[in-house]
Parts: sequence; C-alpha cells; structure tokens
Amino acid sequence: MSHLVYCIMREDPKAPAELPLDGCGRRVSALAEQGLLAAVSQIPEEDIAPTVGRLQAFAAVIESLHAVRTVLPMRYGCLVPNAERVAELLRERGAEFASALDGVEGCVEMSIRAILDGDPGTASTPPPCCDSPDVSGGKQYLASRKALYARQTLSAKTADALGERAVAVFRGLFVRHVSEYAPLPSGPCRMPVLSLHFLVRRSCIESFRSAFEMLDRNESAKMLLSGPWPPYNLVQPVKGVFR
Repeated sequence: MSHLVYCIMREDPKAPAELPLDGCGRRVSALAEQGLLAAVSQIPEEDIAPTVGRLQAFAAVIESLHAVRTVLPMRYGCLVPNAERVAELLRERGAEFASALDGVEGCVEMSIRAILDGDPGTASTPPPCCDSPDVSGGKQYLASRKALYARQTLSAKTADALGERAVAVFRGLFVRHVSEYAPLPSGPCRMPVLSLHFLVRRSCIESFRSAFEMLDRNESAKMLLSGPWPPYNLVQPVKGVFR
C-alpha cells in the first residue's frame, strides 16, 4: 500500500506522542529522518480518489497536528510508494523543508473573503449569437463585451483598493500575505470575490480579529473572517513536492 502524506513537521519531544486518527479510524504514523517527521497513513491506491469525506478527514488530521506544532501541509493526494521513499524524500529535501518550516514557525493563517459591491447588470444578459447576420445584433454583442470588460476592470481596481486598505489596517499584525481575486462572472446574481490570506503569529490572533472588526465596520463590502488555519496558502513552495 502507498503512503498518503499529510504534512511535514520537526521532531519535538514536547509535542504529544500520539497522532490523530485518519479517515478510516487508523492511527496516523510519523516517519522520522534528520530531525523531520512526515505524518502518513497507509492507503490502497484505489481508495485515494477524492470525496468530500476523504478531503474533510485529510484536513482534520492536518488541523489536529497544527494545533500543537508547526506543520507544512501537503495537498490531498500526495502519495509515496513506501516508508523508504518517505525517508529518502526527507533526506533529499530536508534543507528546503526546514527553511519552509522556519518561514511559518509559530504562525497560523487567517483568511478574509470579501464580496465586492456591484451590480451584474448587463453582464448577466446572454449576448446574441455572433453568427447572426443581423448587424444590430453584432453591435449589441460587441457593446455587451465592452461593458463586461469595463466592469471587470473596475472590479479589479476596487479589489486592489480594498486589499490595500486591509493591509494597512493589519499592519504589524502579520508576517506576510497573499491575495486572490475572482473576476466578475457572467452568471446572474454573482459578485466578484477578493480573498486575502495572512500569516499571523499565534500571539497576534486576537488583535487581528479586533482589527478585522474595525475594518468590517468601515467597509461596504460583505466580509467574512476565518481561521486560525494551517498555512495552506502561505507555505513557501518546495518545487515538485507541494504547492
């Protein structure tokens, strides 16, 4: 059976010795090499296809470990053929893992999702078929596309401005951040969404929440704060292994 890898950690004699259970009720194992640990479960490859239950169980293991130590979370589906290959991976990439762990040591991820103000308007109206011989239909099609692109540009500028204001509010409370912006979709009643992910020291979590409350009061966009999470979106990439 293959080994499903949940995360990479440092060996820590102060951390609880017992690891959490996986989605099948079996105890997760920790394979050690050069001061690093890989949290793994043995799993038949035919049982690896992602389902909601498997994804939730995978995330629960990572979150349980993250509650008591610093982890580098893996993507779901990271399979290694056997324990020997896991140890080899830790030896080969140990310096990269250690550096990535240094980058998130003692930190959590706090995430904000903001639904930007706007009215989909004509962006939700299907344009006429561009193959239509009707010239007026062609003009209407081009006008609708022009309007859509203008609205997307405006939404992107709005997202950038909101992101800058958020960073200013949280200044001094985070180590680094990343942002993701989903442009205005063409479907009806859908709004553009800005996602902000902050790497926050555990000691700053409550101050970060208080700052978010102030930001939320002063912004018209609908915002949701979630976390603390493992640093899913803030782990520095280690090429060929995760992210």
